[in-house]
Amino acid sequence: MELTGVENCGNSPKNTLLAEWEGALAVGDENGVRVVLTADVVLEIGARTLSGIEEVTAELLRIRGDLTRAHLDMAVTHGKEGAAGGSWTRGSDTTHFAHLFRFATAKGTALSWIRVVHA
Repeated sequence: MELTGVENCGNSPKNTLLAEWEGALAVGDENGVRVVLTADVVLEIGARTLSGIEEVTAELLRIRGDLTRAHLDMAVTHGKEGAAGGSWTRGSDTTHFAHLFRFATAKGTALSWIRVVHA
């Protein structure tokens, strides 16, 4: 699995947290995905809403699937919100993504809400 782009997001601790989280998700590192989620984290994906660290982690790893390449174009934050975008490749099929985030606090050490958009 090739992962690129995460090194370009280090201009703030919150940006770095999102970039590292995206990297953990891309490589399927369950602990790396879980470690920054609040116990009551909410995930919105399509018309579905999931909640709780177990359910959210399982769904995130499921949608990751069998990635062969991931590229992170950007990870940006402002206050308690952030976003990351890039692309995931499975074989010859590339999907672009946008992940929106809300931090539990303005300090930005834990994610309490995630919305996933893939196109």
